[in-house]
Amino acid sequence: MPLLTELNLDYNGLSDLSGLSGCASLKTLTLSNNSIEDISPLAGLKTLERLDFSYNNVSQMPQFAENSAMQVIDGSHNVLESIDALRNMADIGYIYMDYNKLTNVDALAECYHLVQVNVYGNEIPDVSALTEHDIIVNYDPTVADADEE
Repeated sequence: MPLLTELNLDYNGLSDLSGLSGCASLKTLTLSNNSIEDISPLAGLKTLERLDFSYNNVSQMPQFAENSAMQVIDGSHNVLESIDALRNMADIGYIYMDYNKLTNVDALAECYHLVQVNVYGNEIPDVSALTEHDIIVNYDPTVADADEE
């Protein structure tokens, strides 16, 4: 489906995304509430602007193409331990990674168009690398307070 631009596959019990790698014109893809563990087949989709893979079981972010058009990514409610692979996303503006297993988001400071990062429910004690670049970070600061006690 090389001309497909939008696709919603929420709530379908999907686990294999390899069939989507040929969707070269895809701009919006929603995959929430499935059984997905691996989103690496999406890494080569350069036109993808909006990706929602929330409420799955994804544990690793793929390295998206350097000239990726990605603007919004929602990976909330997964099991990600790192989102460092997003560091080179030139056009990304919004990242939603609530309720994963993240402990650090410093690599995102290199995303120069980044406006907002949501990381509630993660144990991230320090977000100063982002706030120093005027990036809005929504997180639970009580995690840092609990670590100091």
